[in-house]
Amino acid sequence: MADSTDRLESWNEFDPASRLNWDFDSVPDDAIIACCIWEYARESKTIAMKADLHWCHTRHVWHRQDYKRDPALRKRHDEEAACIEKRAKREGFDYDSFSERFWKTDYPLLTIYDSITRFVGDGACPWQRLPRNVRDQLSKQVANSIVLHPLNAATVGELEELWKANSVSLAKVRSTVRPKNDDSEDAALWEEVTPVEPIAFEKGALKERITGALTVDFSRFTDREICDAFRAWLIKMRPKRWKRPRRVFPGARQKGRKLIEYRVAVERLGLMRLLHAHSPTQLREQLPDAWKKYRAKERSFRREIREACKFFHKLFPFLPEQERPASEERLGVWFPPFRRCMDEMDREKGISRGRK
Repeated sequence: MADSTDRLESWNEFDPASRLNWDFDSVPDDAIIACCIWEYARESKTIAMKADLHWCHTRHVWHRQDYKRDPALRKRHDEEAACIEKRAKREGFDYDSFSERFWKTDYPLLTIYDSITRFVGDGACPWQRLPRNVRDQLSKQVANSIVLHPLNAATVGELEELWKANSVSLAKVRSTVRPKNDDSEDAALWEEVTPVEPIAFEKGALKERITGALTVDFSRFTDREICDAFRAWLIKMRPKRWKRPRRVFPGARQKGRKLIEYRVAVERLGLMRLLHAHSPTQLREQLPDAWKKYRAKERSFRREIREACKFFHKLFPFLPEQERPASEERLGVWFPPFRRCMDEMDREKGISRGRK
């Protein structure tokens, strides 16, 4: 992504009252999926920790020239990195364990997920505060992957596996002493190639593909005839367990599914953030625009939050199962224990705090 020297935190604005955190109506359709992924990633403590540590590990590469010109900048960054690493240790975050879990899925092969796990650090700014060129880049990344495509040219390694699996008979024939007119080698050379699943170096991404070999006769057949023949081969060879493919790419929708799913998801996220910091009464009195937007859902606030949490794990299935969005708890759940803790601290200090 452009300007990888920055963690894109210049506009830290996680104030739940800020319209940027709960109103996504102005986000265009071609950006709503990327916006949804970015904003839900801001709810993840794990993603934030991973992104911050990634910066610690790579900053000397991106800032090499800056550090030469400005030793003070390096000192500030060294201090910040030390704080991040100390926090990770205190919270028990294991960078390598997370990376291993992450790489056992297809998600790191999707460009948008690579970006969020590098840039959505602690205090990452709202989507609508990102520079326009960054938003455009992230939006284009939603359907991009370097390696995940319906059809790819086989790699040399995959071709080697295909050859090994299909050349057993030929190798056996060639290794034996045969009569002068024996045609068993010719017969072995004319055997059709059977597709294989390339050996995966580890359980995880890229393990559910097959490699085959086809010969195309362009001299005698039209493109349409060739496509028809390939379609027939595809029907014959598609593994039964993959009759219904996993939809890994965000927005890779089956017929009838629309972008509305992502708009509904960010609306639920906005509501969850508002209710994390305000009671319904406070919303009515202090944020009338927000109340006007969400009041029709007042009877289903709990359900809306549950659905937002489900979507959080749907977007990031590689996160720890017990992790919840940072804004999940409503004000009435987290604030009373917090207030009691503050009151206890005040009593210890001999301070009397008036209740509002």
